[in-house]
Amino acid sequence: MTIDISNPTIHAYESILAALLVCDWGIRAWTLLEAMRGRYGLFVLCRYNKLINLHQLLKSVHDDGRMDLVNLFLARDYLFPPMAISGFELFPGRPVTGEVEREIEEGFVSIGEAAALLSHRHATRDGDDLLIWSLLIGDIEDDSPIAMWERQVGKSIPTGSLVSSAQRIHGHPGLGWAPFSPTALQRINGQSTSSKVYPAYDGCETSNGLITQEGLRAKWLTYVFAKVTASSVDKGEMQDSGLPGPFMDIAAQHLRGYKWGALLQPMPRNGPRTIPVSYRESLGQVVVVCGSLDKTVWEWKGIYEWDANIALPPLTIQEILLI
Repeated sequence: MTIDISNPTIHAYESILAALLVCDWGIRAWTLLEAMRGRYGLFVLCRYNKLINLHQLLKSVHDDGRMDLVNLFLARDYLFPPMAISGFELFPGRPVTGEVEREIEEGFVSIGEAAALLSHRHATRDGDDLLIWSLLIGDIEDDSPIAMWERQVGKSIPTGSLVSSAQRIHGHPGLGWAPFSPTALQRINGQSTSSKVYPAYDGCETSNGLITQEGLRAKWLTYVFAKVTASSVDKGEMQDSGLPGPFMDIAAQHLRGYKWGALLQPMPRNGPRTIPVSYRESLGQVVVVCGSLDKTVWEWKGIYEWDANIALPPLTIQEILLI
C-alpha cells in the first residue's frame, strides 16, 4: 500500500481502511483463509515498508475517526482475533469447555459458516474452494468433498446451512444431501448455468441435524404429497386434492422416478417451532424438494422458490432421513 504512515494521522488510517474495503484482497478465497488463520496478528504493509497492526488501526479509527467507516468492518469479523471464551460460565459452576468453543478460540468456523463465506468469494483455480473449505473448519488438507463429509459423521449441522444452489454429492450412499462444494458451480459440463443462484448462508438460527452413516437425520417443517403428473390431472384424479399449481412444476423439475415428494423448510433453533426460518436472500419462500419411493428414506432433489402469491400448504414437524 502506498499510503505513508511515517507521521500517522487519523486521516491516513481512514484511507487505509477504505482501501481495504474496496480492494480485491477481501473478495478472494485464499486471502480469506490467510486472514482467518492469521487473525491474531494481521499487519498492513504501507509505504517505506512501514507496518501497522490491523486491530490497532481499527481501534484508533474507532476511538478518534469516522464510526461509519469502522462499522463497515462489522461484517468482516474474521479479521479480528476470535473471542476467548474458555472458562466462561454461562451458568454458575458450568464453564464453557466444549469442542465447538475450542474451535472458535482457535479461529475455525463451522462448515456452514465457511460455505457462506466462500459463496461470496472466488478461488484462483477449480477445486481450490474445496481445499480452503476443509482448512477453514479445522479439517485436514483435503480437496475431496466425500472424505470431508465422512469425517463429519457424528457431528451436527444447522439445517438452514444446506439450503443453497450448491451441487450435491452423487453416487455415494448417505451423502446425497451434502453439498459437493461451498459454492454453486457456474458451469456444468462446459455449459453455463442460467437458473437463479441461491448462495449458502450459515443457518445459525435454524435447528440442527445429525450427520450419520446412513445420512442426515433431522427434523424439518414438512409437507409430504403424492407425485402430481399431467396425466393424473387430465384424468381428473387431482381435482379434489387441494394441491396448488406449483406442484406440477416441482414434479416436472425434480420428481421423475419417484412416487412421493416432500417440501422441507428449516425449523428455528429457538422460539415457536412451527414458524419456518425463511431463506435470507429471497422475497419468496424457498423450500427443499425431496423424493422418495416409500416415504421411509428421502433423496435431496433441489430447492424451489415458491410463488409468493400462493400460500404454502400446511407444514408439520417430521423427522426426515436424507440419504
